[in-house]
Amino acid sequence: MARRMKGRVGVWPVVGSVLLLASGGAIAHPGHEVVAGGFWSGLAHPLLGLDHMVAMMAIGVWSLNQRPACRSVIPWLAAFGMLLGAVVAWGGLLLPGIEFGIVMSVLLMGMLVTTLFKAPTVLGAPMVVLFLFFHGQAHGAEMPAGMAPLMYLAGFIVATLFITYMARWVGQRLMSRDKRLVQLLGILITTGGAFLTLS
Repeated sequence: MARRMKGRVGVWPVVGSVLLLASGGAIAHPGHEVVAGGFWSGLAHPLLGLDHMVAMMAIGVWSLNQRPACRSVIPWLAAFGMLLGAVVAWGGLLLPGIEFGIVMSVLLMGMLVTTLFKAPTVLGAPMVVLFLFFHGQAHGAEMPAGMAPLMYLAGFIVATLFITYMARWVGQRLMSRDKRLVQLLGILITTGGAFLTLS
């Protein structure tokens, strides 16, 4: 039980530390509006973007059914994919079809949740990174002018971890009641992805 609880709460010290650093940096240094604004702008972007949030939720729920070696790191792989996509975008390389990649990530993750698909680690890990890479590209390209890049990055990484871990928490409770509830959630996500594809 202690080991299980440790795995569940391990992200919260990280989230708390980043929040403290953001608020402390905003108070202690000149230009704090830029620092604080960068963090909160990055934090809000995934939370206010329905396509981003739904994809991260789907990844969090889907991770529950994966092999232990992959399950424990999936939220962090999602955060890494976001980071990588944003950094590549800031380096001047924007892949064609970013929006299509984002929509397809929602659609495919919805299907994976619906089918309770258990992927081999060698497939599941890079797939999560790839899907969130597209989301990271969008976040990097859409960073508001004048924001502090590192704090903006920290903001959306914290949001990514928060969404995926919260989705995992919700998924655990649905799974403990009836796995068909998780599959129903997957159908809703897939339907949303289909609407995004057509829009």
